[in-house]
Amino acid sequence: MAGFGGASGSTTKKKNKTNKKKKSPSSSSFSGAKYDVTAALLRSEKLYDKLQGENTKAIYSTTGKDDDNLEEYLDQFTYKPSNNNEEDANDIKEETVFSEFVVAAKYNPKKKNNNNKNNKIVGSSSVLDWLPIGQICLSRPYNSNDERIPNDLIDAVSLNCRELSHMASITVPIFSKLPRQDIQYSVETMESWYKYVYDNIMENNESSSSSDSSSSKWTKKDARVALGLPEDCNDLKEIKAAYRKLSFKYHPDRFVNQDQETEEETEKERKEASIKYTQIKQAYEYLMMSGGMMDSSSSDTSSSSTGLSWYESLGGRERTDFKGPLKLISIQEASERKEKGNWESAVVGIDPEVALMFNARNQANSMMMNKK
Repeated sequence: MAGFGGASGSTTKKKNKTNKKKKSPSSSSFSGAKYDVTAALLRSEKLYDKLQGENTKAIYSTTGKDDDNLEEYLDQFTYKPSNNNEEDANDIKEETVFSEFVVAAKYNPKKKNNNNKNNKIVGSSSVLDWLPIGQICLSRPYNSNDERIPNDLIDAVSLNCRELSHMASITVPIFSKLPRQDIQYSVETMESWYKYVYDNIMENNESSSSSDSSSSKWTKKDARVALGLPEDCNDLKEIKAAYRKLSFKYHPDRFVNQDQETEEETEKERKEASIKYTQIKQAYEYLMMSGGMMDSSSSDTSSSSTGLSWYESLGGRERTDFKGPLKLISIQEASERKEKGNWESAVVGIDPEVALMFNARNQANSMMMNKK
């Protein structure tokens, strides 16, 4: 079964077979007949493997790269050929782009009755922030105007929403108890997710296990002091400004050795800064997830209105390949766009241990939110 890995955003010269008759969307798919999502997910996993295998095979056949050089080749590959002559321009028509993305889900309850707290579904607070639930691949004709998150991808998520909902329920059972219309989805390139999300949380897990300043021991007072704020500060704007200032000051990458004679001293400063930087991040994350913050730039001071997300905050401004929540379309419309756009998509689950790791983090953040 396909999993984390593969070539994300690779382009291969594979001729589109236009002589094949396109199958129109089956009327039974939208007739209201019972949909076997388990069987559909199994078919999707097989299709994912097939598309991924075809992409790898096409790369080998067009480049002649061996295993040792393939990864280096893919890292240097770009979506656009040189476009310097007519031959390149004609090649574009024959090229297929294969990309892989991580899909995350979260619960966004509709506020039907703000005064009735009994409407809250037990356990749902652990999925109020994004949680990675699976992968989606997209194989499509090359388009010079394509973006990192192409419009076809949103259509593909819409088309696979039933499978994604089922995967979310498998990953975290509470999703099965939530109204499907209240579940939102986001997408992100595989490269971006690994760099800014996965590596980040793994680094935090290692530092928190070896550090006495883990987030579970923070109090609001301690967190504010760590950020150099007054003990009673609840202003979101001030908290963000303090975090940006200190994270820049103590970011380990700023302590780069310029002179071999001071190498030992620079390394010591770097280690001290790394510890301080971790503490600052933990303090900021705690305040963001603990609630009670007020946005001075908004007339609505409820904590939910600020749209704070620990998941989205990872990577800062450099993380530009994240998109969510997505505005989905109907399955029938998505199917029609698929036929018109001549693209293929498939979904597959992620490593359960990875999903559980993020769920545990969300549960910890949920507990912090409920702390008095």
